[in-house]
Amino acid sequence: MSGPGPDKPEAPETPREEPREEVGLVKFRHGETADAVEVKLSPRLVQLYINPTATKEEALAFIAFCRDNRLNPYTRECYLVRYDQNEPAQPVVAYDVLMKRASKQPTLRGFRAGLVLWRKDEAMPAVKGVQGLIEEPFVATEGALVYPGHELFGAWCQVYRSDRELPTTVVIQFSEYVKRKRGGGEPTRFWASMPATMIRKSAVSRGFHDAYSELFAGWVTDAEATREPLPTKVIDMQQVEASLADEERDTWTVPLPLVALFEKLGWNKTKMAMWLGQHRDVPEAKQAELLQALAGVRAAPEPAGEDGRDQQQAVELDAVGGPPGHGQGGAAGQGLHLNEERPRALHSHQDG
Repeated sequence: MSGPGPDKPEAPETPREEPREEVGLVKFRHGETADAVEVKLSPRLVQLYINPTATKEEALAFIAFCRDNRLNPYTRECYLVRYDQNEPAQPVVAYDVLMKRASKQPTLRGFRAGLVLWRKDEAMPAVKGVQGLIEEPFVATEGALVYPGHELFGAWCQVYRSDRELPTTVVIQFSEYVKRKRGGGEPTRFWASMPATMIRKSAVSRGFHDAYSELFAGWVTDAEATREPLPTKVIDMQQVEASLADEERDTWTVPLPLVALFEKLGWNKTKMAMWLGQHRDVPEAKQAELLQALAGVRAAPEPAGEDGRDQQQAVELDAVGGPPGHGQGGAAGQGLHLNEERPRALHSHQDG
């Protein structure tokens, strides 16, 4: 194939996309008030304190889920659970978080929920339930009370929105939602001791999922999970804070002259961070000489800023798609904010 003609400029080189899995510390605001908490997560922190069985890919997906939904796993708003060693870990959200988010929706007018009972003893008086929701011999009752002579069969929920003419209605069956111990055995402790309360919560969770699918897309609550997960850790916030201090200390700004040399070498962010960690005490000019030797080039000096120094800007590294504002352009002379991914042993803790 012939090259471009003399009057046709060469097509600009397509920018090389950074690998999505190479990340450092991710920060996001949790809450909508002035005292909102800043949540800090990294794959290393997820593996240390949330689920030690998580792979890096699973940790990254969990971080993205927490960031996109503004969930704080340190306060048990969500979990990263694994139900079987041969299955991927997945996020599970606390039921109370769903209810709190739903209650803030301006279109929410309210909801009703209760049980679906089967009248198994004809000698017992019939229970007057909610009309028009379910056919005999079943009866739909509000609340979580199983009447004498009746057997628990399921639960129901209706969610009312001001922008919809009819309520969102769900009816679920107990046998499909009861959470059982690993291996498909007996119901777990709460499902064995409070089956009516638990199945009603499952119906409410399912009802709000359907009523506000745009808000709760991708969510699975602990009231809907039907299997007992493998054991995870009890989070020790003192240890988390200590590790966060390590993450912050291992983060620094890389001047653009060095970034350009790293790109010539074709290194990803993790390799860049490891090299800088090994040469952190080497002056910047010497670092540039070493990289030039590795790249086999002599890089032209970068123009200095107005104050005589290379302009630098710390850019927070995003968990799933590069720095914030990536692809929108930026000021000349920006730097790159990296987190050192040095090997670190997992600490062992007693499961709670």
